[in-house]
Amino acid sequence: MAEQLVDRPDTELFGDIEYRLRDAAHDLATTAHQTGLEARKKGGTRGRASCARGAGRTPGSTPGGPAGL
Repeated sequence: MAEQLVDRPDTELFGDIEYRLRDAAHDLATTAHQTGLEARKKGGTRGRASCARGAGRTPGSTPGGPAGL
């Protein structure tokens, strides 16, 4: 991108070159984004997930403490 701008006269800094540089930037961003998505896919889990353990017994609704108090 910089090479394309260095030798351009000031009168040519906008217009066609502007669109070409924008397209190149979009292509670069798309490639980087796609690479990131593919890297995430490789780290995924394989097979079925294990079952979660069941919850324990629910405590009673009376306040705790020593019996008979």
